[in-house]
Amino acid sequence: MGIDRYEFATTGSSRAPSYVPGQPQNFADETTGVLCHTPAMGFLSNRQHDRSRFYDSLATALEAGLTAAQALSTLAASGDQTSARLVPRLARGEPLSQGMSQDQAFSRFEILATEAGERSGRLPPVFRRLGRSFSLRGKTRDRIAYALIYPILLLHGVVLLPPLYLVFRDGLDRYLAAVVPALALTYLVFGTAAWLIRGFTASTAGRLTRDRWMLRLPGISKAVRSMALAEYAHSFAILLTAGVPMHETLARAAEAPRNRVFRAAGLRVCDRVRAGGTLREGLAAELDVFPQTFVQAVAVGESAGKLEDTLDRAAEQARQEAERASLALAVALGTVAYGIAALAVAWVVLRFFVGLAELPAGI
Repeated sequence: MGIDRYEFATTGSSRAPSYVPGQPQNFADETTGVLCHTPAMGFLSNRQHDRSRFYDSLATALEAGLTAAQALSTLAASGDQTSARLVPRLARGEPLSQGMSQDQAFSRFEILATEAGERSGRLPPVFRRLGRSFSLRGKTRDRIAYALIYPILLLHGVVLLPPLYLVFRDGLDRYLAAVVPALALTYLVFGTAAWLIRGFTASTAGRLTRDRWMLRLPGISKAVRSMALAEYAHSFAILLTAGVPMHETLARAAEAPRNRVFRAAGLRVCDRVRAGGTLREGLAAELDVFPQTFVQAVAVGESAGKLEDTLDRAAEQARQEAERASLALAVALGTVAYGIAALAVAWVVLRFFVGLAELPAGI
């Protein structure tokens, strides 16, 4: 999931890059000046990576002088179905943001950022930041998912491996009779728990309670808090880049985090700023949600006139912290799985020797 780097060369071509969903995409990174290669697919985040490539390709095409309609036509010809749905709407003279608003594939936040970029004439940098935001989300999800594969496999091994001797002693049927009920019971317990949690979180109050507990549970809270902060800061930076007024930026950025505790805190910050308070004062009143370091960094960036860059750096740091916390949790789960496996093996060995001691003398 790394980024390959190539020498950057300007060809002078005005042709938009080809785009094929699920395939690698090369694009020029605006901060490093190199051509970056996005991996072909993610483990659980194909949509995130596809959306990142979509926005990067649009930004590259617009920077090369193509119109939005021409860029989308090129992407549609390369097989992108989302672009194919947008092309007829732009052909009728609709703005890109209006066409996106009629497509459920786009969130309200993406539509707002695109609309603001159209008004300000800053669509390429807005699309670059949107692409980076989706790329970061996808990479984080992939790394967490890959880290969890081993603990999950190890826990299955705890059930499947200890009775494996039955295959050789009593046959496959006896082995399956020993492991299938245990696996079925495990899946039933986890499936029932997932079903109950989903039913509980179907209501707004239930989702808020779940999100509040996610910020308190040891081992999970740090990852959840850091990821929510990254989503908030990235959205904040994108909207500022698009030229959205501060009050509207704060209101829309508050909608970006999936954690509803963060959403509520973001809306309270917006209300305080609307009432005449400063951004620093609004954030400082929510220190139970926003870290002190983030509040101070925002204050410094605002006073220096570099708030967008400060928010980008804060989002990247929060994303990395979420990754580290998630990977640490995966390692902890692996350690627990090791412990369970060791106990299971010890139990099998103990049963073997107990059985051996109970054999009649002389055998």
